[in-house]
Amino acid sequence: MPAKRTKIPDDQLLDEVLAYFDDHGLLKTISDGRGASTAFRHIKRACEKHLVRLVPVPQPLDKSELDDDLAQQVKDAFDLNQVRILNIASADQADEQKDRRFDDHVHRKLGQLAAGAISDSPMFRRGDVVGIGSGRGVYYTVATLKDFKPLPTEDITLISLTGALYARNHALDLTRCLDADYHVALLAVCFKNSVRTYTIPDAIANNESKISEIRRATVLHTARWPHVHHALLGVGVLSRGHRFWEEANAPLKDQEPRLDPIRAPLKDLVAKCDEIGKKFQGTHYCPAADIGNSLFFVRPPKSVSLAPGDESLIRDKIDKINSLLLNVSKQQLQSIDSLILVAGTKKKTLAIQELLTSREYQIRYLYTDSQTAKTILADRDAPNHGE
Repeated sequence: MPAKRTKIPDDQLLDEVLAYFDDHGLLKTISDGRGASTAFRHIKRACEKHLVRLVPVPQPLDKSELDDDLAQQVKDAFDLNQVRILNIASADQADEQKDRRFDDHVHRKLGQLAAGAISDSPMFRRGDVVGIGSGRGVYYTVATLKDFKPLPTEDITLISLTGALYARNHALDLTRCLDADYHVALLAVCFKNSVRTYTIPDAIANNESKISEIRRATVLHTARWPHVHHALLGVGVLSRGHRFWEEANAPLKDQEPRLDPIRAPLKDLVAKCDEIGKKFQGTHYCPAADIGNSLFFVRPPKSVSLAPGDESLIRDKIDKINSLLLNVSKQQLQSIDSLILVAGTKKKTLAIQELLTSREYQIRYLYTDSQTAKTILADRDAPNHGE
């Protein structure tokens, strides 16, 4: 028995079709009434026969949501190729859940911003190797990008830069797959042509020699590491909401056994970060952050004075944890031609500032929010360099 055809209201379909043509500059091809009527008739018939379907076309952010002047200031200050700044208002810190939902809202918007920029500009070239990280900013970028017109670039290779750690979306009860392997799969469908993909089988091991053994079978091994042209990455800080923080504070019944090898140094590191955070509440300073799950030390602002020995303790714990994780190494990140950062909100500001001011990485593209950008500009020469 033939499938029942879906009856689509003429006015609704016509509005959607003409809006689509207008958004894509195609109205000139059907400018006369007869042409529009013919186009409408054919598309309507195809939809009712289920031969095609209408999908929402991603709309660029409204100009009122962007701060082009601030973006230019950040671009000039840090010699970046492209900066896009999202205008935001502060969240209500009195309501923790509301604040965390606000963070998710900001990263969703930043993902839209980055996806639009990648779609509009010739960022990727034929033969490029593109590394993909984990986290919300990266997820929202690739999840939005797949709804844009497919990228025409040929001969693209996508590689996962981190093993699976089951990163989560803060605002939702259900777990979203925000790991790099999933992002590789999402980005692969954004290209018109076939791409090569390389993923990471696991994220962690109980000793360094085991990690070395696993690494040898992946693209992260020194002998296999290619010339990576771009890497799409987010930034995290080791505070409430971060996958590692949640694991360090989880009750026994909720702990992830596969993270046991790093649990002891992780609990020590999280405890020290929490201690410093409480002592200097209001500064949004967290001394440990990550880029592509690779932890790094964040220098304190002038308003924060670390106790003797704190910096060396934090660096030691960071080194121990990094040695047991199958992630892109600091040296590999430094070898990448162009890092694309999608990250923001006040609690990540100092970590983003650390990455920009240290000049250790080739950060070429930045998609962040106005509060973060203003603080980075105001304090770019402010971080202390000693303990």
